Amino acid sequence: MKFNINKILSEWAYRVDNGQPNVSNPDHIENLREILYNFGLPHKFIMEYVYGLTEDSIVKNKKSGSVYPVKKVNPATQQVIKKNASKKDLEKLDKNKDSGKETTAKGIEKQLSKDKYIKSTLEWMKENLSQGRKGGVAGEFAFQTQDEAKKMMDFYDRKEAYEKKNPGKMMMTPKIYDVTDEDIDTVIHELEEHGKATGKGKGYLVKKIDGKGAPGAALQTTERRRSLIKNYLETGGVSIVTGKRISFAESQLDHAVSLTNGGKDEPDNWHWMEARFNQQKGELEDDAMRVKIQKVIDQDPDEFSLARKKEEITNIKKQGFTKLFAEKFKNGDDAGLTERTLNDYTAKELNYIIKGANEGLGFKGDATINRSAAKIDINKDTPTAGSPINRDDDIQPKPNKREFDKSPILKKLRANEKLTDSEQKEYDRLRQSWGVSWDRKTNKPTGPAKGFDDTEMIEYKGKMYPKGWVEADHKFSTGRASGGRPLSKSGLIKNIVDGFKRAGRPLLTAREVKKIDADLEALSNDLKSKEAEVKATKAKLKARKVK
Repeated sequence: MKFNINKILSEWAYRVDNGQPNVSNPDHIENLREILYNFGLPHKFIMEYVYGLTEDSIVKNKKSGSVYPVKKVNPATQQVIKKNASKKDLEKLDKNKDSGKETTAKGIEKQLSKDKYIKSTLEWMKENLSQGRKGGVAGEFAFQTQDEAKKMMDFYDRKEAYEKKNPGKMMMTPKIYDVTDEDIDTVIHELEEHGKATGKGKGYLVKKIDGKGAPGAALQTTERRRSLIKNYLETGGVSIVTGKRISFAESQLDHAVSLTNGGKDEPDNWHWMEARFNQQKGELEDDAMRVKIQKVIDQDPDEFSLARKKEEITNIKKQGFTKLFAEKFKNGDDAGLTERTLNDYTAKELNYIIKGANEGLGFKGDATINRSAAKIDINKDTPTAGSPINRDDDIQPKPNKREFDKSPILKKLRANEKLTDSEQKEYDRLRQSWGVSWDRKTNKPTGPAKGFDDTEMIEYKGKMYPKGWVEADHKFSTGRASGGRPLSKSGLIKNIVDGFKRAGRPLLTAREVKKIDADLEALSNDLKSKEAEVKATKAKLKARKVK
């Protein structure tokens, strides 16, 4: 871009009070800005030019190697490390000097590189945490290709080779950066501010971090949250399986040694990987996982393709149903549903209706219509009958805290009053459930109650309870929550009816389900092509076997 710099400088000198322009004087800079506009220069050029006059650059002296900030760079003697350095960059430079740390070009470059990485990662986290993971898709946790299975087998080969070469050590994702408490504070603050800016609250995005690795609610502490952020930043969010960077929302925290097999929930036992690989792994030991992967690798390619096509059909049905009902519910239409016509749907279709209702009626968090229930002891003759079971096989003691707080028995225990014979009998029955574990082989509780005799009253969550009950409840609540068991058809219908009542739109009309038949016909046509593909693939496999 051509312009007469001498004319601009002359005009600038004429306009300032003493005839000597000073880039440190805000009034002089404003004068220059007006002059550049008067000369008809583009807005973008003016902004960049003026910004360059007022901002510092961090440079390295080519002769001495010293690092310092300057307003104007001399290319003959100085090498630019950071152009237009921010206030934070300059503060870090001063901080290093004040602390006596050696301020080298290499050190500054490394720090600036880390700052840039953290900033980009933070923006990425804001975006993908806000969107969340697109879950509930048939086959989302299956290998999408047989090559993916080979990649996971390669991971186990690398892991085995590393552990043979380094006995007693586990293969971990290399750390890229040293992350400080200040870096973690920055990430948390920015996520909190973004949560507020989106209108979803300060803790909206931050709390999404806490569930990584499926810890129990009591283990979702501030310290663990900070450790998760630090570990993700240090490793660059790189998958230990594929070596690719994965978004925080789409990643899953894997325990190298599963918690069920004695592993610890701590950074030295953490891996980041794609959700589908972690779900495939589950709690399997390496040898068992290798067998599982090899079966996929050895599978007939057409059979593998057939399974993927079936999943596509399931997703068309699921997403089509969900979208259809969500749109109708959102627009105030009950889609012809009544308490009677709900019985015409299968349990799978009722699940789609619930997803559509949650979306269309705006139900979120605790208000959502549930499609599953916690794993419970379904036996009728055990001390823990009906009690929830967590993933660590701990059983919630009877009664639960809410029921116990309302119990006249607990009221007397707190007041040190004697129980009646019937109350004592009931109390002894409840104590049989304290500290009992679940046996997965027999599907029954196992072992004697561990806290039966611990009836000393101690403080727990601000109130007094029997010690045995406290220990059992604490163990249950700090364990990993169960993934939930599917509800029966009647349970799904009950939840749908209750959900519409809560939304102030009870299903009272008797409209026929035929109202949505026309909409479903279009969906049905979409399915025919996929079903034809499945039929053709089956015929191909059948013909091959005959030969």
